[in-house]
Amino acid sequence: MTRTVAHTIPGTHVREHLVDVLLDRSDPARGTIQLFARDLTAPARRDEDLPCLAHLQGGPGGKGPRPLDRSGWLGQALTTYRVILVDQRGTGRSTRIDGPRMSAFATAREGADFLEQG
Repeated sequence: MTRTVAHTIPGTHVREHLVDVLLDRSDPARGTIQLFARDLTAPARRDEDLPCLAHLQGGPGGKGPRPLDRSGWLGQALTTYRVILVDQRGTGRSTRIDGPRMSAFATAREGADFLEQG
């Protein structure tokens, strides 16, 4: 299931998506996690079929940047692209991977198997 909310900040149309994705495509019974992403466009171009430019936060991975305006690289990118800012698994508004989640596994192997997916 996907849940989407849209709003506008100065010079940018923002659609926020929370998407349920399979933890393991080869074994759907393992369940799902949620991934969060922002889809940004210039307001005047929000209904156009623009090419996507995905931004992944650098190592070791993290939540996508929270845009406040159209300054810097983002403003330039929005002239041509739909920019996708992803909260990588375990960060930001995506399904958390923290101590309580990992300690819920019965064995270290189960925890390692969970981390290996995605």
